[in-house]
Amino acid sequence: MPRFAQGVFLGYNRASNTYIVGTPEGIVASRALNRRPIQNRWDHDKVSAVAATPWSERTPHRPTVRFTEDQEPLEQHEPRAPPMPRNFQIKRADLIKHGYTDGCDQCEYIQRHGENRPGYTHSPTCRARIMAELAKDPAGQARLQRTEQRINRALSDIVQHEDESAQPAQPSLGSRHAAHEPASEPARSSSEAPPAPVVADPEPPHE
Repeated sequence: MPRFAQGVFLGYNRASNTYIVGTPEGIVASRALNRRPIQNRWDHDKVSAVAATPWSERTPHRPTVRFTEDQEPLEQHEPRAPPMPRNFQIKRADLIKHGYTDGCDQCEYIQRHGENRPGYTHSPTCRARIMAELAKDPAGQARLQRTEQRINRALSDIVQHEDESAQPAQPSLGSRHAAHEPASEPARSSSEAPPAPVVADPEPPHE
């Protein structure tokens, strides 16, 4: 078996650190490569005999088509309840303008670190004081009014969702008609005689 075989250099595979060589039998990977003398490097017949290239091995897969019949309906989940509305948001500009509240953990954290503490809120006393100061200014009054409208709208959505969840399911149209339709009489065969009419007994003559 010869130590070296002839082929056409096609490239280098960096993933496996091997040379890609084309032969009449296909693609060959080799870790060693020797170039031929320059007068024998270009051979039209050997290049034409290459049966494959690195790109021909990457044949794209044809898409698979699948049909689903009689699929079971997905489980119906109840609509998610609307979230609770957030309180009025106190901005840092409000604290700079109207001051920080003593005893408020959020105000003390902002004074030390210059930003809000995640998961913490201003105390009710701090919130009421800031809102009272904002109510003295037209721009602050507009902010308070928008917040009130947002909270009222969110509470209305929550109440509507609870009312809809508490209502029983309405029967379908077909079942509603079936409930009001009277029951039909059982069918009689042709040989069965119809029932005789009921005749009341005549009253006895009056004496």
